[in-house]
Amino acid sequence: DGPTELGEVRLQIPGRHYVLDALAALAVGLRLGYPFAGLRDGLAGFTGTRRRMELKGEAGGVRVYDSYAHHPVEIAGDLQAGRSVAGEGRLVVAFQPHLVSRTRIFGEAMGEALGAADEVVVLDVYLAREDADPAVTGALVADAVPLPRERVVFVPDFDEVPAELVARARPGDMVLTLGAGSVTQIGPRVLDLLRDGVAEPADA
Repeated sequence: DGPTELGEVRLQIPGRHYVLDALAALAVGLRLGYPFAGLRDGLAGFTGTRRRMELKGEAGGVRVYDSYAHHPVEIAGDLQAGRSVAGEGRLVVAFQPHLVSRTRIFGEAMGEALGAADEVVVLDVYLAREDADPAVTGALVADAVPLPRERVVFVPDFDEVPAELVARARPGDMVLTLGAGSVTQIGPRVLDLLRDGVAEPADA
């Protein structure tokens, strides 16, 4: 006997890696004897976990998402998902490297992965439990982003990041904040600025 078509499953979370996770969960559920309809409904109703391609809101025609991605492979996966959400719009990304040691090892690869975005704003390294190293900053990541220089900027002052994102975003775009540190605080500030009508095209 060949394969049997059980039906279609629609997910609320974008990204190929989430589709693969859902397929694995579906397969386990079916193997355990649960009915397809119940599994389908459960997967369709799942809105995701906090900080995993989490929609923070929309203002001025710009959707703002936040995700925990802080490793090159995670960055690549979330940018692929972001691209599918952005559709015809552009993908404007703010990335905060996490840990000096991780940035020293993976900084170049992080920058290369960020090249899948249209506009990139790189924050300084979130130190967490480590001491600062003047030789390892967000500039190391920004310098490795394979985009034209006018589309990449290193912004070491955290408080300047929201306005930089708003200046680069246009209606129809998606702003995505990435990282394991305080970058999660940026999205709400971007939305506030957009609501206040501060947004202007970067080339204006």
